[in-house]
Amino acid sequence: MTRYYFHLRTAQGLSPDELGLDLPDVETAYLEAFTTAQEMWPDLLRRREDPTRYTFEIADRFGQVVQTLPFAEVLDSARGRATRRSLPRAARTAQELADRTRHLAAAVDEQVRQVGESLRLSRDLLRAPAPAQPGLGPPTEPNRMPGRDP
Repeated sequence: MTRYYFHLRTAQGLSPDELGLDLPDVETAYLEAFTTAQEMWPDLLRRREDPTRYTFEIADRFGQVVQTLPFAEVLDSARGRATRRSLPRAARTAQELADRTRHLAAAVDEQVRQVGESLRLSRDLLRAPAPAQPGLGPPTEPNRMPGRDP
């Protein structure tokens, strides 16, 4: 579960949500905001306020806004205009991309770890003295050409 915060943006500014709700995903958070906006709509009209000027900004536990819900979408939905009908699919796609990114990052981390281990083994092999080979004496001086000084 992730904690989502439903900040309310009005013409007067931002009213931050200090409590938030623990929800399974951003799609559920969007649906929660939509339901709350529907419930708020009649109260706003009774107070002679324009609900279409309100927006929920849905933020994650890090304070990043992950979704917005303009209250006008409630009206569009009531009129049969699903302006964000693709949102749940988009949210699922975003979640799938995030999951795939985490999986690929873990695979890259594993590859980096393996390369590091391989480099350590190679370094150790290069530092180790060469084993003596039977039948060979110690290394000799390179061949010198007569009449030339080293």
